[in-house]
Amino acid sequence: MELLRRDGIWALDIVEGTLEWCWDDLEECRSELETIEGQEDWLRADLAQTAFARGLRPKRSEILDFAVPPKVGGDLSLDNVHLMDFVTGVGMASQIHQQLRHAPEGATVQFKMIEPERRVGWHRWLPGR
Repeated sequence: MELLRRDGIWALDIVEGTLEWCWDDLEECRSELETIEGQEDWLRADLAQTAFARGLRPKRSEILDFAVPPKVGGDLSLDNVHLMDFVTGVGMASQIHQQLRHAPEGATVQFKMIEPERRVGWHRWLPGR
């Protein structure tokens, strides 16, 4: 995700949890992202194209995301990619990176995903019942 400011363009990397200044202006950013190397480095285009070919096609509000974030040991592979709501995915990445920022160097991290309970019938409208 790129963020345009007066001092140039900053890139938010939700995989690594970094925000860094990368380009002086929009034209410099555009020029780099039009190259194959730029697309691979910044957009992980090879992984996105493979996911698309296998039927993972995000809707307007979705992104391709990693089921287990690479920062906690997940692979940068198609087997670890799934569709996620954009806001939810970025929010979860933010929480993970915030927690990892305070972990001591070399700490063991456990990551557990819990599937939400599927509610059917009238129960889906009444939370907690």
